[in-house]
Amino acid sequence: MTLRRLKVEQGSRPTFPAWPEPTDKERGALFAGRARYRRLTILLDEDVLSNADLFSWGKDALLAGLLSIELIDCFQYADAGPSNYIVRQNDEHMGSYVPGWVVLEADAGTGIRGVRTAKPGLISDTAISGNLAEIAAADSTTSAYTDLPPSDAAHRRRNDAVALQVAAAIGADLFITTRPYLYEKRWGMGGGVTLVGVDDALAIIGLYLRAQGRYVTWRGADGRGTSTMNRGLFYWVGTRELLPAAWRWFTACLQHSHGGGDERLVFVAQSVLQRTQRAIQARDDLHVALNKPPDNDTAEEALAAMDVVLLLLMGAVDGTARVAHTTLRLASEPHNSGWQRRRRWLREVADHSSELADLFITDTDQWNVLTILRLLRNAIHGEALQPLAVGAAHHRERTLVGLPSADTGELMTAIDALGGGAMWGVESLIPGSLHFEPGQLIEELFPRVLALLNRVMETTPVEQLSHVALSPTDSLPPRDNRFETFGDVNRHSIRWQLGL
Repeated sequence: MTLRRLKVEQGSRPTFPAWPEPTDKERGALFAGRARYRRLTILLDEDVLSNADLFSWGKDALLAGLLSIELIDCFQYADAGPSNYIVRQNDEHMGSYVPGWVVLEADAGTGIRGVRTAKPGLISDTAISGNLAEIAAADSTTSAYTDLPPSDAAHRRRNDAVALQVAAAIGADLFITTRPYLYEKRWGMGGGVTLVGVDDALAIIGLYLRAQGRYVTWRGADGRGTSTMNRGLFYWVGTRELLPAAWRWFTACLQHSHGGGDERLVFVAQSVLQRTQRAIQARDDLHVALNKPPDNDTAEEALAAMDVVLLLLMGAVDGTARVAHTTLRLASEPHNSGWQRRRRWLREVADHSSELADLFITDTDQWNVLTILRLLRNAIHGEALQPLAVGAAHHRERTLVGLPSADTGELMTAIDALGGGAMWGVESLIPGSLHFEPGQLIEELFPRVLALLNRVMETTPVEQLSHVALSPTDSLPPRDNRFETFGDVNRHSIRWQLGL
């Protein structure tokens, strides 16, 4: 799972976006901050959560809880309208409405169908029109609904097109749906609506909430009861969840240092975790920038965040080499340690732990990931990564970044070994140059670096350190009976919201 980008189209959002009113708690110091962005508008297909067990912990229950947060306007939708058991209400001026639902008027033959939404204190009317639904009904070029009779398949495609038009009409940022036709064909009818399933919805909503300063780990599906963390703890728990091998690895370093060994070792090990935590935070900054309308300012924000991600991840990888150096009691100077140093340091590692050296001594996945990370990080020492505006008719649609020209060949060899340029967002738009979509590349690189770090930690024989006596529980998250900081609910919730 990765963190996707939203569709951002000028003019597709409501004319007067509403910001949440500050709470009494937020009326503090001038620069203490408050919610930065407008409300997130979501259309939820009824069948996405209708059969889910929202009283048992899982992704569906977490999604239902997050959708009830006051920063989010979520409306449900069904092709046949709200079920009969849903309570209708009546306003003396506006007429009938259903709170929390989108109600689509029947087609009266005019080609225009009214769309009504209702939330506390506000009833809104808009409409859809045109023949896009009929175009979709006649479109048999996709694999969607091929198991159904032709007339039934056409009916489903028509309904899917109408649903997407409704999402666009109410200014939805996200449409949470499983409709297969919409994921294959868009017909230009979706405006700025982003189609997502449950996994992508959790990641995007999680990013939005973190950007608003909200770090929610659990919330009741009915909106009652909320568990939150401060920013640092949220990312710290996320880091420990994403680096499960660090429980054993770090405990050994801690025991060694506290037992009278090299006190510097635990600080190096701690820095590996801290740099990973900060890289996760910088990844958020990157995605927030990329989800803004593209211009020179947002391109600069994205490139700055990407530099930080690369620098911190490389620092974390280097830190694991320093721990291995101490663990194996190598004779060379510690500052010479580095998994990229094949000719000298890695050969010395091989003399003490062939299993550890084998992770990098040939062209393994770990070596290719390290190559991409190292060469992109090295741009900070020389030729800076350059942005390229891509669009048409003076309208910037996206920003790409040029691969370092001196290292393009080596980078592409490693990228090709790990799935190829298309998977990593690499494009050739200018003869002789290659560019990449920064969000897509980071989303391919980040989980692979996490896997590299875990593999190194698992393979490093930290039991050899002096004063180390590990037990089976040292390889597991601690069980805190009072707060369960590292309990399953918190760890899984944060992982799902990070999209990693």
